[in-house]
Amino acid sequence: MLLKQLHSIRKPIWTWYRGFNSFIIKQNRVECDVHLEEMMKKVKTISEKSTLKTYNFKDLSICLYSNRNLDKLMDYYVHLNGENSSFLVGRVNNEAVLRTKISDYENCQNLKGAKLISHLVSEYGTSAFNMIEGSYCFITINHRNGSIETYSDSIGLMPTYFANQLGSAWIFNEAKVFAANPLANLKLKPFSDLDLGSLDHPSDFTCFENIFKVPKGFGLKMDRDGNANVNGNYFELKPSHYSNKNIQNKLEFFQDSLRKILDNSIKNSLNESKEPCLLLSGGLDSSLITAMARPHVQNLTTISVGTQYSNEFKWAKMVSDFVGTHHHELVLDDEKVINGIIRSSYENEIFDGFSAEVQSPLYNLMEYVKSLNGNKVLTGYGADLLFGGIIPLDTDVNLVNKILDEQIKRTRWTGEFSPFIGDKFGITVEHPFWNKNLISFAISLDGEYKKNAKEVKIILREMAQKFQYLPKDIVWRKKLGINEAASINHVFSKYLGLASEIKKNDYRLKSLFIYNVFKEMFENKQPPESLDISAVAKKTSDHFNSYPQSKNYNGLIDVQIKDKIMIVSFVHPNRHNPLGYEMRKYLKEIFKMADSNSEVDAIVLTGGIGRSFSAGGDFNEVKNLDSAEKVNSFIDDIYDFYISALKISKPTVAAVDNHAIGIGFQLALCCDIRIGTTRCSFTLPELKHGLSCTVGSCMLHHCFGHLFSTKTIYECEPIESKELIESKMVSSLVEPDDLVDQAFEMAKIYAKYPKNAFKNTKISTNKRFIKALEDSIEDSKVAHRSSLLSKENEKHFKNILKDKY
Repeated sequence: MLLKQLHSIRKPIWTWYRGFNSFIIKQNRVECDVHLEEMMKKVKTISEKSTLKTYNFKDLSICLYSNRNLDKLMDYYVHLNGENSSFLVGRVNNEAVLRTKISDYENCQNLKGAKLISHLVSEYGTSAFNMIEGSYCFITINHRNGSIETYSDSIGLMPTYFANQLGSAWIFNEAKVFAANPLANLKLKPFSDLDLGSLDHPSDFTCFENIFKVPKGFGLKMDRDGNANVNGNYFELKPSHYSNKNIQNKLEFFQDSLRKILDNSIKNSLNESKEPCLLLSGGLDSSLITAMARPHVQNLTTISVGTQYSNEFKWAKMVSDFVGTHHHELVLDDEKVINGIIRSSYENEIFDGFSAEVQSPLYNLMEYVKSLNGNKVLTGYGADLLFGGIIPLDTDVNLVNKILDEQIKRTRWTGEFSPFIGDKFGITVEHPFWNKNLISFAISLDGEYKKNAKEVKIILREMAQKFQYLPKDIVWRKKLGINEAASINHVFSKYLGLASEIKKNDYRLKSLFIYNVFKEMFENKQPPESLDISAVAKKTSDHFNSYPQSKNYNGLIDVQIKDKIMIVSFVHPNRHNPLGYEMRKYLKEIFKMADSNSEVDAIVLTGGIGRSFSAGGDFNEVKNLDSAEKVNSFIDDIYDFYISALKISKPTVAAVDNHAIGIGFQLALCCDIRIGTTRCSFTLPELKHGLSCTVGSCMLHHCFGHLFSTKTIYECEPIESKELIESKMVSSLVEPDDLVDQAFEMAKIYAKYPKNAFKNTKISTNKRFIKALEDSIEDSKVAHRSSLLSKENEKHFKNILKDKY
């Protein structure tokens, strides 16, 4: 795949920057020496201590810059043919395992570093990179034709960028060091284009406009003329090789497997370190790493991080005493918290507010470990994404893995697992949960092993309890993120002046603050320590207050408040906005919040222009209703969803473009007024597809009477423009481009009514609607059990879902 053509001058400079461990490959030494010297002077201002090494190969010169031990962070190998040189920058954690993969194992037991990886690549091709655990980049230079190939880890620990600037082709993996080049020019994309709440961004997503990121799992090949090709796809994150179906005692097998895989990962992360440090919050994840690491080391130092507002020191001390560690408690003031947020965003180049907030404790921990002369830190990061720690308890168990998979993929661009925070302090940071073997194991588990009605991370807790790693009180502690438990989120919110309820739960302002910090650091080349942070915060607040307050719900729903009108936009990746369990759950939260929020006077629901309001439920969800209990639970949830919409005491307007089908149709009926476009249609097609239509029947009968209800349900045909107006189904039809504006204006009219009069009238009116729905619940359960369990709908589901059915 050709990702981008970069045309350079006749003699390009090949450049690789590895954090504070950088190397530059150039073809014309004399011509570039002055340029290099100026750049190095600029880079040296980032760190007090630095070293520089130069390697010469024929017509190439490779210069390395570091504030650490270069020999430990970079290894090179000149191939026997003399035409190629290979470099390994960073860390490989499983070299012993990799040596066993080489067919000539007996003669390769002493191989390591670049030479080991070179042998693997010669035998397995690019699939060798899927075997490697660690944070690394592997580079091969062909001296004969001047080409260079780079490959980095596939799970997002170390990025690779390339650019065409200054008449040269550049390859690097940290924008900060590239920005240190006096002549380099970095531009950020507009903040409005980033859409940081989306889960659809690919792994090459970046906030920069004029440098390009190599997708994770792909290699980059550039010829001597600067033409760049992205080649191969060595990323294969698949479920573990065993099949769940053939295991007699699944729970016991999974517990044993998890223990073995995690123990191996911890040993690889320790890499013979005898006195590591560990970020211990007192929660399950870091406590389990502490307990499992302890037998492998001579001494283990644990450190807990908190603030004056809250901490988990009590629980961390309990774990420390139980396991036997040298324990420290680190209390951060507000200044330390904010500095940690800014510095972690700089070091790991994190450009979303939530990830930067979570990393603040880690940055401050690294600074503290440095004062203890430590050089290795382990964390419990990653377990929440693998085993369901982020999953709300009311989530359908069938959706657990889908949600977690989206979050795992998100980490490939966020930078939250990158090693550069540790590198700044000369410390190796390892996340034992975050490696391919453990990720593959986790995604092979069904949702029931990650969440039940009472708790999350079930398999992790039960494994810890079975092998008595931790006290029971720790094993079954309620899940709290470190940013919440230590009030990091509170300090960040307070610093930015977040007060209202919608703002407290909205990371858009925090991300905008980080974005403005990035502009200062990367566009204006201001080092973090020189920033006027209070000025950036004020600029952020002023900028933010000029926009509607907004929040994105997991890439499914956007909420904005403008002039006290809440606009709820369905932004599902599917343009027809299927209203599955997750969207219904978020909408119920939004309805409740809107009704109690004094900043909201009316609500507009829309699927967006050119998209359906909603084409009904999610067939991937409905296909799994294979028991009476599941059907009953589904019907209860659907009714609760509609009733929650009817209980909103403020004006509600449905703005409908294209299709309103099934659940989408019925949600629109729960609104006080509906505005449609000239091309919109409302349909209840359930009967012809083998599904009961009892809910729609009840709603239509209540709103429009028996004859209209039976005609609509039995014909299963769309109700279109003329009939929509005649039946009063919609109050008006407008052109698509005017839909949201017209709905907004209608909501403003309703919002001007005296509030108590409107509220009391609506409550009384909808009380009868709600009663009619409640009276039909049991009939609906009987009808849906009959239709769904009889498989009358199977043909329709197969037609819709095809190979997913």
